[in-house]
Amino acid sequence: MAKRYIDTKIWDKTWFRKLEVEEKSIWLYLITRCDHAGIIDFDPDSFNFHLMVSYKEEQYSKLFKQLGDKVVMYEGNTKIWVKTFIEYQYGGLDNLNPNVRPQKAVIDRLINQGLLNKDTMVFTVVESFALNDVSKGEETLKAYKPELLKRFDSSVDVDNEIEKMIDYLKQSGKTYKDYEAFARNWVRNNFGTKTATSKGSTKLGDFKKETGGFNIGYCHECGEHQFYDNKQVWGDSRCCKKRILPKRRDTHEKEVQKRIKSRRL
Repeated sequence: MAKRYIDTKIWDKTWFRKLEVEEKSIWLYLITRCDHAGIIDFDPDSFNFHLMVSYKEEQYSKLFKQLGDKVVMYEGNTKIWVKTFIEYQYGGLDNLNPNVRPQKAVIDRLINQGLLNKDTMVFTVVESFALNDVSKGEETLKAYKPELLKRFDSSVDVDNEIEKMIDYLKQSGKTYKDYEAFARNWVRNNFGTKTATSKGSTKLGDFKKETGGFNIGYCHECGEHQFYDNKQVWGDSRCCKKRILPKRRDTHEKEVQKRIKSRRL
């Protein structure tokens, strides 16, 4: 028997309060009847039967449009993906561990449905009410060039990689909700065995392992450590969304030593 988390504060959220009673029941139906990846077949007759309503397909479509990027309809509007389900149920895509079988099943399901790019590990935007203008991606990628140069220094030909990304978007027709995340993951995957830092490049072997086999990574911004798998270390830290380092920066290490010393006194 599948069990689902429920956010008791949902009744305080403005978007939920504005829904009609029947619309609230439809949302609760979606998040409790969808599969482990948040996907459910769109069958208006089945919805009406279980919810004891008499909505027409157009009424459902209007509601889903009202819910914005919380809901994605695809495959000719025959399937619904509750996109926020991943955040709601698992705490976000970053928390899905491919080494844990149930969570790997979620990742595989999203990839097989074309909802997750297996190369960049970024959600794709399929047929939906969301923006699907490829030109926006091109503009965003070009504007993001200074940040890519700052992150990867001279180790990457950023201009060339941006051209490749734009060509990929035009050829595939895919769009993304977060083009900046797409760009970062693109570069990391193409140069995945190292990442640029102010002192050169970091290799996977530079990271120490915890007892479970995960890498110990330190946030460049705050110095806090967390555990990451081999792919996640080339992403952003969970705390501050900054670069992950194999050891603390000197300033952070000094603060830690001060705290340790103060406890001993």
